Amino acid sequence: MNLLFVFSHQFIEKEGKVYSPGQFPRSAWNRYLNHFDKIDVVARSKPDSNCVSVSTLSRSDRRGVDFHLIKGRRGSIVDRFKLYWKTKKYIKSMIHRIDAVVARNSSMAWQAAKISQKSDTPWAIEVVGDTWDALWNHGSIAAKLYAPFADLRKKYWVRRAPFALYVTEHALQERYPCDGRTAGISNVMIPMPRDEVLKRRLSRIKEGESDKIRFGFLGSIENESKGLEFAFRALSAVRPEIRDCELRVLGPGEVAPWISLAKSLGIEDCIEFDGVRPAGEPVLEWLDEIDVYLHPRLQDGLPRSLIEAMSRGCPALSSSVGGIPELLPDFVMHAPGDWETLAQQIVMFSTDDGWLVENARRNFEKAKGYNKEKLRKEREVFWGKFAKLARERRTVN
Repeated sequence: MNLLFVFSHQFIEKEGKVYSPGQFPRSAWNRYLNHFDKIDVVARSKPDSNCVSVSTLSRSDRRGVDFHLIKGRRGSIVDRFKLYWKTKKYIKSMIHRIDAVVARNSSMAWQAAKISQKSDTPWAIEVVGDTWDALWNHGSIAAKLYAPFADLRKKYWVRRAPFALYVTEHALQERYPCDGRTAGISNVMIPMPRDEVLKRRLSRIKEGESDKIRFGFLGSIENESKGLEFAFRALSAVRPEIRDCELRVLGPGEVAPWISLAKSLGIEDCIEFDGVRPAGEPVLEWLDEIDVYLHPRLQDGLPRSLIEAMSRGCPALSSSVGGIPELLPDFVMHAPGDWETLAQQIVMFSTDDGWLVENARRNFEKAKGYNKEKLRKEREVFWGKFAKLARERRTVN
């Protein structure tokens, strides 16, 4: 059986190979290839990819997966219109030679849902984020104007999906309900946290390896939704009380604008940009060097970076968007964009060894629920039922 996978993720093509900035390493396709023989991927091609270094990216191409990447930018209305028609053309050309469709929520996904429904092709939606938060907090007036329409369109198609897989336990389910078969299974899968990781973390806290407090921020710095600006502003506010500290930033993006902001806030001496590291162990090792992880996102689903930090026993302070309240207690969260509260939490908690120990233990135990084997079994059941429907429909037709 053949599966069509549709998502607006930007892949990078170089010398006949396909790379992903992290969401889709080769292993990610196993969840579908365990039930389908072949996957056709309709997604986007990252503009100016020739200028991108692939040394820190994950290979995504593999046997059984064919990529059909659409070139084009989403800047102006004209650009978006062109991208819309290119996507529609791609999906229509493939819909009659595939057996099922998986659409991960995006404007491309809703096109796939509409075409699948019209052609009576089994389809499923993966709900991985809050569209309203993503657009409303994007930073542009155009995005804010578009947010109500996009949010309603998403609610319409998720409601009608025969199958819907959510990355949260209840947060996105409440925001975007579905009348079909549903499951709440995190898209984040990590190795089972080892006890020695927590022991090293507790030793780091109790022995005070350094007088300097190291905060960490993990994520792309290419757009405003990741909230790096609010981490900067919070750090600037706490400098009079916490003089010896630094914020280490790991993630792709141009650093020059952020250096300029840091200088304007008077904190350029305590910001370190660590570039990009390959997913997996290199990132986990980086997290082991962090004392408190900061996650001031403006929008999110169930964030991999936060769960990875928790799996290393790292105390965390975060915004309350998306499914994050399923991960952390209320008193360590702040409203999106509320850097003043984040600053207060930094002062209150980051120098309190008792709090650091308590939250290291709590976060470590919570992260165990996202281990690969547990989630793999749950996902196998869900996609097995979806594939069964596709086989039955194929037999009838």
